Amino acid sequence: MIGLRAIARRAYFAGARATGSVERRGRAATRSRALLILNLHRVSPESSPLWPPLHPRLFEDLLRFLRRRAHVVTFADLPDQALTADGRPLVMLSFDDGYRDFIDYAMPVLERFGIRANQNVIPGSVQTGRPPWTVELADALTAAPPALLRGIVGSASGRLGVLPGGDTGRTLITALKSLPRLEREQVWPELEPLIREAPGEGTAMMTVSEVREAAERHEIGVHSFSHESMEHESDEYFLEDLHRCRTFFDRELRSAMRIYAFPNGSYRDGQIELLRREGIEHVLLVGERPSSPASRVHHRFTFGGSSRSEVRLRAMGWTRPS
Repeated sequence: MIGLRAIARRAYFAGARATGSVERRGRAATRSRALLILNLHRVSPESSPLWPPLHPRLFEDLLRFLRRRAHVVTFADLPDQALTADGRPLVMLSFDDGYRDFIDYAMPVLERFGIRANQNVIPGSVQTGRPPWTVELADALTAAPPALLRGIVGSASGRLGVLPGGDTGRTLITALKSLPRLEREQVWPELEPLIREAPGEGTAMMTVSEVREAAERHEIGVHSFSHESMEHESDEYFLEDLHRCRTFFDRELRSAMRIYAFPNGSYRDGQIELLRREGIEHVLLVGERPSSPASRVHHRFTFGGSSRSEVRLRAMGWTRPS
């Protein structure tokens, strides 16, 4: 059953779409020769209150819309300014993390529409099969029965001061993400045994063979080896992590590593220069604003939606909250 908040959200985006916002934003992106990079993660029919994936039906509608209203490009297509000659903006689909549902749900639809995407994998997760700790925690909080959920939250509250009440799951994840890695690692040993008690298999990652399969059609980049917030890490840690990524690309994919997406949108300016020195051609941030086809450092729009109107508006760079 759809709640009142969901109904209001759909009405909000339907109203915005009815005023011509999609067309105006598309024309503005074309005039400014902008590149709109949409940052996606999961495409799946599964629901998750803490981290909702984009439903495959909405993903299909997104591609149908983009095929008519935009030029969907990859980094290999840039910078080709002639692409906007017919008045359509440039849009790129940039996936992070490397979830198996990219193989199961996203790739078949992309193939049907003849569209290529950028997929930035986490080699550490590909090799172990374990998603980033944030996803493991979200999976556990979603699946845990009430007693176990209280245990997880209570254990974290004792160390972090996160009090139950409101959207406790999001509060807990945000609090842990805000910690430097070494501080989080002091808390995690108390949480991990409880997390592993939660039922269900959790979110599946692509295997090495599945990454190779994706690479036959799509552009594969890297999302760090460890998925840590790099602004908190030393240059030594950052470079060691990067070199482990390069080893993965050399040994497992037999290809050069040219695209790097910072985890959690977290970085220091000096790390961008380090990536350039290491031969990375395209650096991906978040920032919620357009990029440029001629740039080598790109901002992206965090992308999602629960209705056709919302998906189409956000595809043109809509960032206002509903």
